[in-house]
Amino acid sequence: MNRPLLLAVLLSISSTDAIAQELEVFELSDFVDPRLLVVETESGTTDQASFFTTRISAGLVDHYQRRNEIADSGAHFARLATGLYFRRNQIGVKLTGLDPWSSEYKDVGDVRLQFGRYFMSEDPLGNEIPSRALLSLRSSDSTGSGERDYEVSLALDLELPVKDRKVIGGYVYSYVPEHGDHYLSYVYRATASKWTVVDRELRVDVGLGFGGEQISGDTRWGHSRLELSLVRTLPRFLEGSSIHLVFAPYYHPHPPPGRESFGQEIGFFVDSAIFSRLMYPSRPLGP
Repeated sequence: MNRPLLLAVLLSISSTDAIAQELEVFELSDFVDPRLLVVETESGTTDQASFFTTRISAGLVDHYQRRNEIADSGAHFARLATGLYFRRNQIGVKLTGLDPWSSEYKDVGDVRLQFGRYFMSEDPLGNEIPSRALLSLRSSDSTGSGERDYEVSLALDLELPVKDRKVIGGYVYSYVPEHGDHYLSYVYRATASKWTVVDRELRVDVGLGFGGEQISGDTRWGHSRLELSLVRTLPRFLEGSSIHLVFAPYYHPHPPPGRESFGQEIGFFVDSAIFSRLMYPSRPLGP
């Protein structure tokens, strides 16, 4: 595959919706099948390319929900995400800021460091499945109080072929040391329908997440969440950019005080690759 076409494929993949990272309205996919980075050189041999990308997402979200965190109102948000892919490794940094509409709440900041390792596993029929183990370290001022929470999580992501579609999902285990809280979730996302309208792609993505949690020594069922996303790619001169409209009803059996168990989150945002570089052939960055 030549360099321009490979770069276009990588940008297209990284603008799809997310995989096993617990379903957040503005979380986008950073999963890249490592086989895409194996390219043929002019001499006829194969080599491993490296890929670097920086993306920005910005928009608004109403009743933002993450586990038992449910906002009373809406907020503007922005996220800057960078990723470096080399060999079968991935290193990433994500910076997220939320600016609540209500003056009762302060701005919220989130910093996440990630390291991933890709490998190939097999399904029951012996087919190879791209997989990834992803370690994340997160520091977040989730309440806007200035006191930061720290979290470590480990995700196992799998790209599963289902009929003529690919379903990407997996398990996420998270631990919050300050509170001794544990979370285990299963999440997935897949494209339900896809059309081409005026040379641009329009698709509907579906996501589902559920799991359990242990808080203050009490083991219990956690929140469940359905997600419907309408995604529209932008014109060709904005390669790797798209508009997202997300509707996400949820059920939480243990909601925060004053909140209902059932609710919905709505998000609208634009995502764009502001920088990308394909380094080919690769340089010896690691094993």
